[in-house]
Amino acid sequence: MKLHSDQAESMNDQTVTTIPFPSSQSSTTHSFKKLSVLMPIYNERWTLKEIVNAVLNVDIPLELELIAVDDCSTDGSLEILESLAAQDSRIKVVRHAKNSGKGTAIRTGIEHATGDIAVIQDADLEYNPDEFNILLEPILSGKA
Repeated sequence: MKLHSDQAESMNDQTVTTIPFPSSQSSTTHSFKKLSVLMPIYNERWTLKEIVNAVLNVDIPLELELIAVDDCSTDGSLEILESLAAQDSRIKVVRHAKNSGKGTAIRTGIEHATGDIAVIQDADLEYNPDEFNILLEPILSGKA
């Protein structure tokens, strides 16, 4: 599939390519604009500020929202999240009334996501947000 220069648009000094989706009836192109980062959280107060900061400062060619789902933490994680969200409108905090597990927290995050693409970012620093571009590249280039 060959892309034409009129199918690329500049966004934050980077180029994002819109990919035409195959269709027998339409030549519509789609452009991905926002990444939803889904973060399930349970008692992660010691790593929370660091990982939220890393996510919010990652250099990607898309808008970003962070859906932080607190799974009924008892260590003050919720209060940290609320404080961070008060400082940055890209953070949405959702709280479970009872601990329901990581899978349920991810499903809750999906329900609140408004992005075109979603990734899961654990709050314990196991994954590096700087690798988001590696995940996004095949999607943005039309290979996935």
